[in-house]
Amino acid sequence: VRALERHYRDGERWEDLAGFYAARLEHAPDGAAFASLKVQQAEVRARELAQVDTALDLLEEVVATDPEQSEAISLLELLLTEDEKRRRITEILEGVYQRTTRWKDLVTVLLIRRDLSEDRFEQVELLTRVARLSEEQIEDLDTAFYRYCDALRLEPGALELSDAVKRLGEQLEQWEAEATAWQEALEAADEDDVALRGRLLAELARLQDERLDTPEDATESYQQLLALDPDNPESGMVAVKALARLHEAAQSWQELVEVLRKELSWISDQEQRLELLSRVGRIQEDLLEQPAEAIGSYEALLGEDPSSAEALDALERLY
Repeated sequence: VRALERHYRDGERWEDLAGFYAARLEHAPDGAAFASLKVQQAEVRARELAQVDTALDLLEEVVATDPEQSEAISLLELLLTEDEKRRRITEILEGVYQRTTRWKDLVTVLLIRRDLSEDRFEQVELLTRVARLSEEQIEDLDTAFYRYCDALRLEPGALELSDAVKRLGEQLEQWEAEATAWQEALEAADEDDVALRGRLLAELARLQDERLDTPEDATESYQQLLALDPDNPESGMVAVKALARLHEAAQSWQELVEVLRKELSWISDQEQRLELLSRVGRIQEDLLEQPAEAIGSYEALLGEDPSSAEALDALERLY
Protein backbone atom coordinates (compact mmCIF):
# COMPACT_ATOMS: atom_id res chain seq x y z
CA VAL A 1 0.00 0.00 0.00
CA ARG A 2 2.73 2.42 0.94
CA ALA A 3 4.76 1.50 -2.12
CA LEU A 4 1.79 2.16 -4.40
CA GLU A 5 1.17 5.49 -2.69
CA ARG A 6 4.84 6.44 -3.14
CA HIS A 7 4.69 5.32 -6.76
CA TYR A 8 1.78 7.65 -7.48
CA ARG A 9 3.48 10.52 -5.68
CA ASP A 10 6.83 10.06 -7.37
CA GLY A 11 5.14 9.90 -10.74
CA GLU A 12 2.92 12.89 -9.93
CA ARG A 13 -0.08 10.80 -10.80
CA TRP A 14 -2.39 12.93 -8.67
CA GLU A 15 -5.73 11.67 -9.97
CA ASP A 16 -4.64 8.13 -9.30
CA LEU A 17 -3.40 9.11 -5.83
CA ALA A 18 -6.71 10.81 -4.99
CA GLY A 19 -8.57 7.73 -6.23
CA PHE A 20 -6.24 5.55 -4.16
CA TYR A 21 -7.20 7.42 -0.99
CA ALA A 22 -10.90 7.29 -1.91
CA ALA A 23 -10.70 3.51 -2.43
CA ARG A 24 -9.02 3.04 0.93
CA LEU A 25 -11.80 5.05 2.59
CA GLU A 26 -14.32 2.43 1.51
CA HIS A 27 -12.59 -0.13 3.67
CA ALA A 28 -11.23 2.01 6.49
CA PRO A 29 -12.98 1.94 9.87
CA ASP A 30 -14.38 5.15 11.28
CA GLY A 31 -11.97 7.04 13.52
CA ALA A 32 -8.63 8.73 13.29
CA ALA A 33 -7.39 6.68 10.33
CA PHE A 34 -10.57 7.38 8.37
CA ALA A 35 -10.29 11.11 9.02
CA SER A 36 -6.60 11.12 8.09
CA LEU A 37 -7.34 9.48 4.74
CA LYS A 38 -9.95 12.12 3.97
CA VAL A 39 -7.49 14.88 4.80
CA GLN A 40 -4.82 13.30 2.59
CA GLN A 41 -7.28 13.04 -0.28
CA ALA A 42 -8.36 16.65 0.32
CA GLU A 43 -4.77 17.84 0.25
CA VAL A 44 -4.12 16.19 -3.11
CA ARG A 45 -7.32 17.51 -4.61
CA ALA A 46 -6.74 21.05 -3.36
CA ARG A 47 -3.01 21.47 -3.88
CA GLU A 48 -2.31 19.30 -6.89
CA LEU A 49 -5.59 19.04 -8.81
CA ALA A 50 -7.06 22.50 -8.07
CA GLN A 51 -10.26 20.81 -6.94
CA VAL A 52 -10.68 23.07 -3.94
CA ASP A 53 -14.44 22.69 -3.59
CA THR A 54 -14.16 18.90 -3.44
CA ALA A 55 -11.34 19.21 -0.92
CA LEU A 56 -13.44 21.52 1.22
CA ASP A 57 -16.32 19.04 1.16
CA LEU A 58 -14.00 16.39 2.55
CA LEU A 59 -12.50 18.67 5.19
CA GLU A 60 -15.92 19.91 6.28
CA GLU A 61 -17.00 16.30 6.82
CA VAL A 62 -13.92 15.68 8.96
CA VAL A 63 -14.28 18.71 11.26
CA ALA A 64 -18.04 18.20 11.56
CA THR A 65 -17.25 14.86 13.21
CA ASP A 66 -14.10 15.97 15.03
CA PRO A 67 -13.60 19.74 15.36
CA GLU A 68 -10.19 19.13 16.90
CA GLN A 69 -8.74 17.15 13.96
CA SER A 70 -5.48 19.04 13.65
CA GLU A 71 -4.55 17.93 10.13
CA ALA A 72 -7.86 19.13 8.70
CA ILE A 73 -7.67 22.42 10.57
CA SER A 74 -4.11 23.05 9.42
CA LEU A 75 -5.04 22.39 5.81
CA LEU A 76 -8.07 24.67 6.03
CA GLU A 77 -5.88 27.42 7.44
CA LEU A 78 -3.37 26.95 4.62
CA LEU A 79 -6.16 27.15 2.05
CA LEU A 80 -7.17 30.61 3.30
CA THR A 81 -4.84 31.92 0.60
CA GLU A 82 -7.39 30.75 -1.96
CA ASP A 83 -9.11 34.08 -2.50
CA GLU A 84 -12.19 32.73 -4.26
CA LYS A 85 -12.86 30.21 -1.48
CA ARG A 86 -11.96 32.31 1.57
CA ARG A 87 -15.53 32.99 2.55
CA ARG A 88 -16.48 29.32 2.67
CA ILE A 89 -13.24 28.39 4.46
CA THR A 90 -13.78 31.06 7.11
CA GLU A 91 -17.33 29.81 7.65
CA ILE A 92 -16.04 26.29 8.20
CA LEU A 93 -13.28 27.47 10.53
CA GLU A 94 -15.73 29.70 12.37
CA GLY A 95 -17.71 26.65 13.40
CA VAL A 96 -14.55 24.79 14.39
CA TYR A 97 -13.18 27.61 16.53
CA GLN A 98 -16.58 28.25 18.10
CA ARG A 99 -16.97 24.61 19.14
CA THR A 100 -13.42 24.36 20.46
CA THR A 101 -13.47 27.79 22.20
CA ARG A 102 -10.44 29.02 20.25
CA TRP A 103 -11.56 32.59 20.71
CA LYS A 104 -8.54 34.41 19.27
CA ASP A 105 -8.64 32.29 16.12
CA LEU A 106 -12.39 32.88 15.89
CA VAL A 107 -11.79 36.63 16.04
CA THR A 108 -9.28 36.33 13.21
CA VAL A 109 -11.67 34.55 10.84
CA LEU A 110 -14.55 36.86 11.72
CA LEU A 111 -12.39 39.84 10.78
CA ILE A 112 -11.49 38.13 7.50
CA ARG A 113 -15.20 37.64 6.86
CA ARG A 114 -15.76 41.33 7.61
CA ASP A 115 -13.13 42.26 5.03
CA LEU A 116 -14.77 39.99 2.46
CA SER A 117 -18.28 41.27 3.06
CA GLU A 118 -19.83 44.04 1.01
CA ASP A 119 -22.99 44.14 3.12
CA ARG A 120 -22.96 46.89 5.75
CA PHE A 121 -25.33 45.08 8.11
CA GLU A 122 -23.24 41.91 7.97
CA GLN A 123 -20.10 43.93 8.66
CA VAL A 124 -21.74 45.48 11.73
CA GLU A 125 -22.84 42.06 12.97
CA LEU A 126 -19.35 40.61 12.53
CA LEU A 127 -17.62 43.58 14.18
CA THR A 128 -20.04 43.38 17.10
CA ARG A 129 -19.31 39.69 17.56
CA VAL A 130 -15.57 40.40 17.51
CA ALA A 131 -16.01 43.14 20.08
CA ARG A 132 -18.05 40.92 22.40
CA LEU A 133 -15.61 38.02 22.10
CA SER A 134 -12.67 40.33 22.73
CA GLU A 135 -14.29 41.79 25.82
CA GLU A 136 -16.01 38.76 27.34
CA GLN A 137 -13.81 35.80 26.35
CA ILE A 138 -10.34 37.16 25.57
CA GLU A 139 -10.51 40.14 27.97
CA ASP A 140 -8.86 42.35 25.36
CA LEU A 141 -10.71 45.58 26.06
CA ASP A 142 -8.70 47.68 23.63
CA THR A 143 -9.64 45.49 20.67
CA ALA A 144 -13.25 45.40 21.86
CA PHE A 145 -13.36 49.20 22.07
CA TYR A 146 -11.92 49.81 18.61
CA ARG A 147 -14.15 47.22 16.96
CA TYR A 148 -17.20 48.81 18.58
CA CYS A 149 -15.97 52.13 17.18
CA ASP A 150 -15.70 50.57 13.72
CA ALA A 151 -19.23 49.21 13.99
CA LEU A 152 -20.63 52.53 15.22
CA ARG A 153 -19.20 54.30 12.17
CA LEU A 154 -21.19 51.88 10.00
CA GLU A 155 -24.37 52.00 12.08
CA PRO A 156 -24.34 55.32 13.97
CA GLY A 157 -27.89 54.94 15.22
CA ALA A 158 -27.33 51.67 17.12
CA LEU A 159 -27.77 52.40 20.84
CA GLU A 160 -26.02 49.17 21.84
CA LEU A 161 -22.90 50.27 19.97
CA SER A 162 -22.90 53.84 21.27
CA ASP A 163 -23.37 52.58 24.83
CA ALA A 164 -20.42 50.21 24.42
CA VAL A 165 -18.17 52.91 22.94
CA LYS A 166 -19.05 55.25 25.80
CA ARG A 167 -18.60 52.57 28.48
CA LEU A 168 -15.25 51.24 27.23
CA GLY A 169 -13.95 54.69 26.31
CA GLU A 170 -14.57 55.73 29.91
CA GLN A 171 -13.09 52.56 31.33
CA LEU A 172 -9.94 52.74 29.17
CA GLU A 173 -9.70 56.54 29.27
CA GLN A 174 -9.41 56.53 25.49
CA TRP A 175 -10.78 60.05 25.25
CA GLU A 176 -9.31 61.07 21.89
CA ALA A 177 -10.22 57.79 20.21
CA GLU A 178 -13.73 58.01 21.60
CA ALA A 179 -14.06 61.59 20.33
CA THR A 180 -12.96 60.41 16.90
CA ALA A 181 -15.59 57.67 17.02
CA TRP A 182 -18.36 60.19 17.75
CA GLN A 183 -17.09 62.52 15.02
CA GLU A 184 -16.96 59.74 12.42
CA ALA A 185 -20.39 58.46 13.44
CA LEU A 186 -21.72 62.00 13.09
CA GLU A 187 -20.26 62.27 9.60
CA ALA A 188 -21.87 58.95 8.65
CA ALA A 189 -25.29 59.78 10.12
CA ASP A 190 -28.21 60.73 7.90
CA GLU A 191 -28.29 64.51 7.59
CA ASP A 192 -32.07 64.48 7.97
CA ASP A 193 -32.01 62.51 11.23
CA VAL A 194 -31.92 65.45 13.61
CA ALA A 195 -32.45 63.37 16.75
CA LEU A 196 -29.54 61.05 15.97
CA ARG A 197 -27.19 63.86 14.99
CA GLY A 198 -28.12 65.68 18.17
CA ARG A 199 -27.34 62.65 20.30
CA LEU A 200 -23.96 62.15 18.64
CA LEU A 201 -23.08 65.84 18.89
CA ALA A 202 -24.01 65.83 22.57
CA GLU A 203 -21.64 62.92 23.22
CA LEU A 204 -18.83 64.60 21.29
CA ALA A 205 -19.32 67.92 23.06
CA ARG A 206 -19.51 66.25 26.47
CA LEU A 207 -16.22 64.49 25.87
CA GLN A 208 -14.47 67.62 24.62
CA ASP A 209 -15.80 69.56 27.57
CA GLU A 210 -15.35 67.13 30.44
CA ARG A 211 -12.50 64.83 29.41
CA LEU A 212 -10.34 66.40 26.73
CA ASP A 213 -10.43 69.87 28.26
CA THR A 214 -10.71 71.53 24.86
CA PRO A 215 -13.21 74.32 25.56
CA GLU A 216 -12.99 75.81 22.06
CA ASP A 217 -13.88 72.47 20.45
CA ALA A 218 -16.61 71.89 23.04
CA THR A 219 -18.05 75.34 22.38
CA GLU A 220 -18.15 74.70 18.64
CA SER A 221 -19.85 71.32 19.14
CA TYR A 222 -22.45 72.73 21.54
CA GLN A 223 -23.15 75.56 19.09
CA GLN A 224 -23.71 72.99 16.34
CA LEU A 225 -26.02 71.08 18.68
CA LEU A 226 -28.02 74.21 19.40
CA ALA A 227 -28.20 75.16 15.71
CA LEU A 228 -29.32 71.67 14.76
CA ASP A 229 -32.79 72.18 16.26
CA PRO A 230 -32.85 75.75 17.62
CA ASP A 231 -36.51 75.66 18.67
CA ASN A 232 -36.30 72.43 20.65
CA PRO A 233 -35.68 73.08 24.37
CA GLU A 234 -35.42 69.37 25.13
CA SER A 235 -32.15 69.04 23.23
CA GLY A 236 -31.14 72.68 23.24
CA MET A 237 -31.19 73.26 26.99
CA VAL A 238 -28.17 71.01 27.48
CA ALA A 239 -26.24 73.02 24.92
CA VAL A 240 -27.41 76.38 26.31
CA LYS A 241 -26.35 75.62 29.87
CA ALA A 242 -22.97 74.28 28.73
CA LEU A 243 -22.40 77.26 26.45
CA ALA A 244 -23.27 79.67 29.27
CA ARG A 245 -20.59 78.10 31.44
CA LEU A 246 -18.01 77.99 28.64
CA HIS A 247 -18.65 81.57 27.52
CA GLU A 248 -18.37 82.81 31.09
CA ALA A 249 -15.09 80.98 31.57
CA ALA A 250 -13.79 82.50 28.32
CA GLN A 251 -15.18 85.93 29.28
CA SER A 252 -17.11 86.00 26.03
CA TRP A 253 -19.77 88.29 27.43
CA GLN A 254 -21.79 89.05 24.31
CA GLU A 255 -22.04 85.37 23.46
CA LEU A 256 -23.03 84.67 27.06
CA VAL A 257 -25.85 87.20 26.85
CA GLU A 258 -27.14 85.55 23.67
CA VAL A 259 -27.34 82.08 25.18
CA LEU A 260 -28.89 83.40 28.39
CA ARG A 261 -31.59 85.04 26.29
CA LYS A 262 -32.10 81.72 24.51
CA GLU A 263 -32.48 79.99 27.85
CA LEU A 264 -34.90 82.70 28.98
CA SER A 265 -37.12 82.03 25.95
CA TRP A 266 -37.59 78.43 27.10
CA ILE A 267 -38.14 78.98 30.84
CA SER A 268 -41.52 79.59 32.43
CA ASP A 269 -40.53 79.40 36.11
CA GLN A 270 -40.73 82.99 37.39
CA GLU A 271 -37.89 82.73 39.89
CA GLN A 272 -35.52 81.44 37.21
CA ARG A 273 -36.66 84.10 34.75
CA LEU A 274 -36.02 86.88 37.24
CA GLU A 275 -32.55 85.50 37.97
CA LEU A 276 -31.69 85.34 34.25
CA LEU A 277 -32.96 88.85 33.51
CA SER A 278 -30.97 90.21 36.41
CA ARG A 279 -27.84 88.42 35.23
CA VAL A 280 -28.20 89.66 31.67
CA GLY A 281 -28.70 93.23 32.87
CA ARG A 282 -25.60 93.13 35.06
CA ILE A 283 -23.46 91.75 32.24
CA GLN A 284 -24.66 94.41 29.83
CA GLU A 285 -24.15 97.20 32.33
CA ASP A 286 -20.91 96.20 34.02
CA LEU A 287 -19.02 94.05 31.54
CA LEU A 288 -20.22 95.11 28.10
CA GLU A 289 -20.88 98.74 29.02
CA GLN A 290 -24.11 98.73 27.04
CA PRO A 291 -26.42 100.96 29.05
CA ALA A 292 -29.24 101.01 26.49
CA GLU A 293 -29.35 97.20 26.33
CA ALA A 294 -29.08 96.99 30.12
CA ILE A 295 -32.06 99.35 30.49
CA GLY A 296 -34.09 97.03 28.28
CA SER A 297 -33.20 94.01 30.43
CA TYR A 298 -33.97 95.79 33.71
CA GLU A 299 -37.28 97.04 32.31
CA ALA A 300 -38.15 93.46 31.40
CA LEU A 301 -37.19 92.44 34.94
CA LEU A 302 -39.42 95.15 36.37
CA GLY A 303 -42.25 94.08 34.08
CA GLU A 304 -42.16 90.58 35.56
CA ASP A 305 -41.55 91.78 39.13
CA PRO A 306 -42.79 95.34 39.72
CA SER A 307 -41.38 95.27 43.24
CA SER A 308 -37.80 94.43 42.14
CA ALA A 309 -35.51 96.76 44.06
CA GLU A 310 -32.59 95.75 41.82
CA ALA A 311 -34.43 96.80 38.68
CA LEU A 312 -35.65 100.09 40.19
CA ASP A 313 -32.18 100.99 41.45
CA ALA A 314 -30.53 100.07 38.14
CA LEU A 315 -33.01 102.08 36.06
CA GLU A 316 -32.62 105.10 38.31
CA ARG A 317 -28.87 104.81 37.97
CA LEU A 318 -28.87 104.31 34.19
CA TYR A 319 -31.39 107.04 33.42
